[in-house]
Amino acid sequence: MPNVDGLASPNIHARVAINWRRGFAKFLALFAIGMALAWFALRSVDSSIATRHASIAPDRIDFSIAQPTLQPEQVVARQVESMREGVLDADKLIDCYSLATPSNRAQTGPFNNFVELVQAEPYAQLGLCKDYQVGTAVVTEGVAAVLVSLRTRDDRSMAFRFILEKQTEQPYVDCWMTAGVFALGAADLPTPSVNRSAGEGEPGEQSALRQEPRID
Repeated sequence: MPNVDGLASPNIHARVAINWRRGFAKFLALFAIGMALAWFALRSVDSSIATRHASIAPDRIDFSIAQPTLQPEQVVARQVESMREGVLDADKLIDCYSLATPSNRAQTGPFNNFVELVQAEPYAQLGLCKDYQVGTAVVTEGVAAVLVSLRTRDDRSMAFRFILEKQTEQPYVDCWMTAGVFALGAADLPTPSVNRSAGEGEPGEQSALRQEPRID
C-alpha cells in the first residue's frame, strides 16, 4: 500500500530486494552447474582424444606387424629377433610389442615400460643369448604354446614358453599374438643347434624341440 506521501512502504522495498537476491542466487547456482557440466564434458572429450593418441603415437604400436598369415612359430621367431635387435636399438622392440595381445600390452605397456621389462632379467636372456631354437607349436582351441630353447653367453641352457592366442576381434582377427611369456629357468635340454645367431640368416632345423607339454 502506498503511504501518505505516495511512496512505496519499506516492507515492499525489502520484499523486492529479497526476491531479487533470491533470483540472482538461483541464477548463479544454475550458471555454476552449467559451467561444471561443460567443463566435465570437455574433460571427457580431451580424455578420449588423449586415449586415442596414446594408442597410436606414444604407445608406438605398428598395426601392420600382426598378420593372419603368420603362424605361431613365426610370431615367436619374429619377437625373439626383435628382442635381439633391441639390445642395441630399443626402437627395434616395436615389432615385439606389436605382436603382443592387447590385453598383454595393457599389463606390460606403454612401450617405454615394455622396453624396461624385456631388457630386465630373465627376459633379457632372449636378446643376449648366443643362439636359440623355436619349437613347433602345440595348438589347442585357439591357444598355442611354443617353447624357445636358448644358450646364454655363459653357456647355460634356458627355456621360455610363449603362450599365443588367436584373436577374434578387429583389427587383429585371425592373427596369432603373444599373451604371455614364462621363463622355465635352467633346463636339462641338449644345447640347441644354432637356429639364428647374430649376423646369420635363415633359421635352422627345429626338430630338437618338438615335444612340448600339452595345454589342457
